[in-house]
Amino acid sequence: MDPDKDSTLMLIHLRSKIIALVLFAVVLAVAGTVFFTTKNFLEDKRNYITDVNSVASAHASKLLSQILENYRNEFEHLNDLLPRGGNAFAERLQQIEGLEQVRIYDVKKNLLLSAGRTGKNEDMSWVEKDIEVFKATGKALFKTPNEKSFLFISQIDNHVYAATFDNRSLLSGFNLASALNVSLINGDGEILVENKETKIWSDPAIKTFAAEFFAAHQNQQVWARVLSLQEGPRVLVAISPLDGLKQVGVIVSVPDAESAHLASQITRNSIPFVVGILILVSLLALLFSSRLTRSLEDLTKATSLISGGNWDVQFSYRSRDEVGQLGKAFRKMGKELKIREEDLRKAHNKVLRSEKLASLGQFSAGVAHEIKNPLTSILTYAQLIERKLGVEQDNPHSPGQFAKYIVEETLRANRIVTDLLTFARQKAPTLTSQNIVALTESTLALMAPQLETAAVTLHRQYDPTSTLMVAVDADQIRQVMSNLIMNSSQAMEEQSAEKKNITVSLAQESDEMVMKIADTGPGIAPENLGKIFEPFFSTKATGKGTGLGLSMCHGIIQQHQGQISVNSKVGEGAEFEIRLPLA
Repeated sequence: MDPDKDSTLMLIHLRSKIIALVLFAVVLAVAGTVFFTTKNFLEDKRNYITDVNSVASAHASKLLSQILENYRNEFEHLNDLLPRGGNAFAERLQQIEGLEQVRIYDVKKNLLLSAGRTGKNEDMSWVEKDIEVFKATGKALFKTPNEKSFLFISQIDNHVYAATFDNRSLLSGFNLASALNVSLINGDGEILVENKETKIWSDPAIKTFAAEFFAAHQNQQVWARVLSLQEGPRVLVAISPLDGLKQVGVIVSVPDAESAHLASQITRNSIPFVVGILILVSLLALLFSSRLTRSLEDLTKATSLISGGNWDVQFSYRSRDEVGQLGKAFRKMGKELKIREEDLRKAHNKVLRSEKLASLGQFSAGVAHEIKNPLTSILTYAQLIERKLGVEQDNPHSPGQFAKYIVEETLRANRIVTDLLTFARQKAPTLTSQNIVALTESTLALMAPQLETAAVTLHRQYDPTSTLMVAVDADQIRQVMSNLIMNSSQAMEEQSAEKKNITVSLAQESDEMVMKIADTGPGIAPENLGKIFEPFFSTKATGKGTGLGLSMCHGIIQQHQGQISVNSKVGEGAEFEIRLPLA
């Protein structure tokens, strides 16, 4: 079958599975959410309403405490005006909001003054009974017989003030909880003031709740519970004490049915939202699956390319998630495989070159050995003929001149054979710790006359007095430097003196010594750079080189566990770089 078609079918199946899995997960999540929401919603809303009751009761308690504290302050002001009497006292009474009647007693319960804006002659004998309760228990608020007002008692110095106020004067403290059932209740479960008439407050469960609060929980700011009424449904109630008053608090209640109704209403309103979320998540699942499979499709194509040997994979990873990271890894893997392949190719070429050099060395040694003796004989007899016949300088066709040509060519052949033997018999280096700076200086000193004769200017880019220790065979490294410098000098033979420059630099990079020998010659053609270290390869004119010098340099540096390389551009010269491990 076609691999591409198989991959396409696989991705289609994968996309279908992803969509089905995501949709199943979403449906399951929504169903679970609805189930648990339905199960827990009433309780959550009941707690919420209870919290609202608690806030409302605490707020109303603070407001009522402030109103009663203001009344007490008015009593203190009246107490200051009492000795003077007259119009000032009467005018102050008229200014007290909600005041109906005030009676002032001394500590022996003797009535000192009875006054008010209305009902001055009304029978107030019941007040004295409440004063007795005030002195005995500390209770300060009481319900009046007409149930439209309340009695507030406070002792200022040696005077006891007992004043009745219209219930409406306290209703402003119920404004925050105006939508709820709110009342002022005492420790006996008696309702003093209420904002709405309701039968809830008369239920025994409310009185028991209030009595329990004032008996054991009055130090709490708010106390809330769910009560089951004896004569009605369950209610959510919260109570808060009034600051500075004993056995008096604000109680707030809401029928539990309100929370159920609210829960039902919110659930109905949530259905369109849940459906919308389901549709949105389904679309997102479709989009996600498309992006995922598209990325996987790219990965599949990248895998096919890599399997075909195309390491330079241009995989476009669109996301930063795991798939994106996998794409990055694929791209990195392709680059690393390309590098590994290049390294493997170089290593393979290096092995082939080493084998080639070994075979060539053996062949060259055999050939050179066989040629060396005949060349020596030819050279000896040619020199004898040259001396007997003499050389006629003016006659290039004389027998003596021919003998001279034979001597010169025999000497050149002998040099070639000597180079072959040197190349074939490269010995292992004898490593000793050497100061490469001093070794370079001595080599340059030996070559200075030749460079001066060739009109070459030598430049140093290192400190001649510095020390850089390297484990090398001094003679072999000197041979390498001499060979490279002479090659550079010969490459610049056709240039003018001002353009003949050789620069030698030394430096330490990490755990390596780096030597660079650069010239300003014509450079090396790009097609020759890969062959520059091969045996018998030379760019010199015929008869001016054997092509073995750079090959010997390469072999010596390799035997030192180092590296030699060349960088060059035509017209800009060449630079040879040698790297050797430090001692």
